[in-house]
Parts: sequence; structure tokens; C-alpha cells
Amino acid sequence: MRTGRGPLARTVVMLALLGCLVSPLAAFSQDTLAEIKKRGVINVFVEAQYRPYEFRDQSGEIVGLDIDLARKMFEEGLGVKCVFTDLDLVGVLGAVLTRKADLVISGIVMTQERAKRFDLSIPYSEAGAAVLVRADETRLHGPDDLSGKVIGTQLGSSSQKAAEAFDAQLKAQGKPGYAELKTYERFPTAQQDLLARRLDAVVQGRPPLKVLIKERPGQFKILSGLGPKAYYGAVVRKGDTALLEYVNGQIRKLKQDGTLKALQEKWLGESDATLPDPWTPLS
Repeated sequence: MRTGRGPLARTVVMLALLGCLVSPLAAFSQDTLAEIKKRGVINVFVEAQYRPYEFRDQSGEIVGLDIDLARKMFEEGLGVKCVFTDLDLVGVLGAVLTRKADLVISGIVMTQERAKRFDLSIPYSEAGAAVLVRADETRLHGPDDLSGKVIGTQLGSSSQKAAEAFDAQLKAQGKPGYAELKTYERFPTAQQDLLARRLDAVVQGRPPLKVLIKERPGQFKILSGLGPKAYYGAVVRKGDTALLEYVNGQIRKLKQDGTLKALQEKWLGESDATLPDPWTPLS
């Protein structure tokens, strides 16, 4: 009896070895939703410095629109417990890749670059960058006046990309561009430097800036918008199809029954008139 070393046997062996290399990763990704159901817990990572989407209240509890939305989707929708972990922006996205996080929902703007590394849900809130200045600012009248000024934004954020793109646009027009673009781990630090006059402006997502201005009257104002239309979405690992489809289904359900509108009005003071479904990032 032969020992199975013919062409057919070799082909079978090679296919089996290839399957060992490929199928565990695919199965691991596809089983994330099943794992969540089995353990009864979903690990949700956020950056709790992005009011009103996620921040700590006076008692130290993490609260916000994203927190309420995650609980609606998973605690009420699936019957599992949400465990929230607070890290900086770079850390929360890295946690998805290292499998420490099952889901990130943290005011993450959907971009083409992020779509290459992660799977992104359909939009649940408008985003888009804006220029924040001091309330007593009189030198700046529009985004073109940012040339020659010191600008701040958050490291690794879509607002950083918008700020860099506009700096390049200014230079393409023959203007000097920013005097400096300073990056910060968290937006509140940039806002404090703006008040301390170490910055001339901060580039950040428009929705949280509206809340900031309302809660701290007489300190800030929005100068203008900056960059293309954008939206926030939840983030999962590439290939986590079942989990992504579940999240998208929940967002659609919460849109249809009015829950998402109510959450937006609670935390933003207004609701988004329309949210695209699906959405392909413009940049």
C-alpha cells in the first residue's frame, strides 16, 4: 500500500496546510459576535474626553451619546453587558487590532484611510471639522485668515487630516500656511491652550463644539467649517462581518423607531435631519 505521496495526495496536504494558515483568522473574526453572546459581555473602548459623545460626569462615570447608543444596541438589543474602557484616540483604535476591544464607538470620523484598516458601520451622527476661536477674537474672519497663525488639533484625529489638508490648500494658493500646527493627545488641552493664547485656533469636529460653546458661554465661538462633509461611525475589525451587520441593523432600527433622534436631541440639543445609508467617505 502506498504512503500517499502522489500528486493528488500532495495537493490535499498543501490545501490542508493553507487552510490552517487562513481559516483560523477568518473564523476568529466571524465568531466575534458569537463570542460576545457566549461571554455575555462586549468590550467597548472609548476616549472619554470628547463631550458630549463620551466623557466622565461629576461622579466619574463615563456617559454620553455613544455610551447610550452602545447600551441600546447591546444591553437592550442583545442582552449582554457593555464594559467601557477609556484610552486616548490612538489607543482605542489600536485595541481593535489587538483584539482587546470588540467595538470602538467614540466619535470616530469615517475616512477612506480608516476604511482600509477597519470595518466601519453606517453613520449614526454628523461630524465635519470646524474652526474654534476665542469669543473675543477679532483678527480672524474666515479660514483663509488662519495663514500665519498657530493652530491646534488632536493627534491622529480626522480633524488633524482636515487641518493639514487646508494648510496645503493655503500654500497652493501662494500663502504662507500656518505658522505651526500643534497636536495634542486630547482636545480639552488644546482648548485650554487656546484660552491661554498659546494657540490662535483649534480645528475639531463641529457637533461637540456646539455643546462646548453652550456650556461655556463667552469663552469660544465657531469661526467656520473646514473640509468636506463627514460622519461618525462605529469601528470593528476587518472581516468582522456578523458583528458589523448586527451594529448596522441596530442603527437602522434605532433610526426608524426614533430612539437615535431622541439620543441626539438629549446630548446634542438637536437631531440630524438625514443620515446617509450607506456612506462612502469623501477623503
